[in-house]
Amino acid sequence: MNLWNRFRSWVRAILRHTRVENEMDAELRFHIDAQTDDLVRSGVPHSEAVRRARLEFGGVEQTKEQCRDARGVSTIDSVIQDLRFGVRVLRKNPGFTTVAMLTLALGIGTCTSVFSLINSVLIRSLPYRDPNA
Repeated sequence: MNLWNRFRSWVRAILRHTRVENEMDAELRFHIDAQTDDLVRSGVPHSEAVRRARLEFGGVEQTKEQCRDARGVSTIDSVIQDLRFGVRVLRKNPGFTTVAMLTLALGIGTCTSVFSLINSVLIRSLPYRDPNA
């Protein structure tokens, strides 16, 4: 697979998450059904064939996770999930959200003002003819 196809697949997996997941489910079901049919043709009862096919195939969710890792989308998915979780928690706790935002605003404002003060008093007024050069 060349680089361009990988990039297109990666972007498609991000933008069309639900569709890609449905396609992956359908493909995994196809493989399990094919294995089940092979076992039934060899004389195994259907219920036992389904059980054996699932055991031989392994965990479906584990296989999905391996496919996501191979596509390189799992990191972005986990970041998006973390952001959604953070937004949900902040919506549920408006008091905490207010305190956190005020703390961040005060911290950023303080750092900016201290840097501006140090920059104007100490750095710009160094005893050089042209301190900008």
